[in-house]
Amino acid sequence: MGSGEEERGPERRRDYMRVVEAILTTALNGASKTHIVYRANLNFKICQRYLKDLESKGLLMCIEDSAKRYTTTEKGSEFLDQYSKIKELL
Repeated sequence: MGSGEEERGPERRRDYMRVVEAILTTALNGASKTHIVYRANLNFKICQRYLKDLESKGLLMCIEDSAKRYTTTEKGSEFLDQYSKIKELL
């Protein structure tokens, strides 16, 4: 196990996939960055990195109207469905 983070016990860091799942689930019906930060339990700096990454992969979309909101794309919803199936197998 690489960095040892996997062996820290209950306080260990979440892996990338679990954070992505939390963000995409939160944004299914649209969510502000603040809402995503709180629901996904991230700080703003880390959250911004994830949002940019997920947008670049087409899993999340930023909608700027009266307020900046993020929403999970169809591709993001498909990812959540497939990830859920994988978790069931494990």
